[in-house]
Amino acid sequence: MDAVSSEAHDLSSSLPSGEVHLWFLTDSIPAIGPICANGFIVLSPAERQRFCEMKNRSMARRFLLGRILMRRVLARYLDEDPAAIAFRYNANGKPELDISPETGLSFSLSHSSTEMILAVSRASAIGVDIETIDRADAAHRIGQQFFSAAEIRGLEAIGAKAPERALILWALKESIIKADGDTVWDGLATIPLMIEGCRIDFQPYWRLGAGLYAENYVLACAVKSSGEQPNDPLIFRTDWLAKGQANDNSFEPYFRT
Repeated sequence: MDAVSSEAHDLSSSLPSGEVHLWFLTDSIPAIGPICANGFIVLSPAERQRFCEMKNRSMARRFLLGRILMRRVLARYLDEDPAAIAFRYNANGKPELDISPETGLSFSLSHSSTEMILAVSRASAIGVDIETIDRADAAHRIGQQFFSAAEIRGLEAIGAKAPERALILWALKESIIKADGDTVWDGLATIPLMIEGCRIDFQPYWRLGAGLYAENYVLACAVKSSGEQPNDPLIFRTDWLAKGQANDNSFEPYFRT
């Protein structure tokens, strides 16, 4: 799908059930300063307090940008004031919209290096993960300890491409786990994934997509349906919150269910 600018369409209208919208925010452009300054006012009192009490300023900045991205983007779909959006949190701290489930709107946030991404869909659950490609060797080493025997054999069979494939498996597992509201360490060993060619073999009611994004990143997304899994593949649309960000990168997964 071609990338589109953040002002190119009205997102208060319906989000088709077969689409995933991927919103990016890069923490390295001139517009970030004003975004942080102007965005602080949309945080809830509890979020402001949490930000002010965080001793690690890098983590505090990441938290601030994540909440701004979530509130500014979700407000477009809900036709709501960003500051009025209410969240609830599961046992692992995953935020969810504190509104009627009939809206059918799910979202997931991920970050890596300077990139932050929010995935939005009309589904019972969604998870997204973005990883820098330089983590491939580490993912391969960890995978040797936690991946299934079949997955390890699959990695051994592709030789030099094994580290990148291991990172893709890692990102897919994390996206699935995030959709279910758990943490990645709960799923490295318990979620079996097999990739044959460009096809991912997984459970019914899940649609998965993974591949390279902007050359330096691996991106994976998992969408869980409450009903029968559609046969049509997910359609991904990329967008950017901040003006001034190069928006010539779209995402089309190479690996799919």
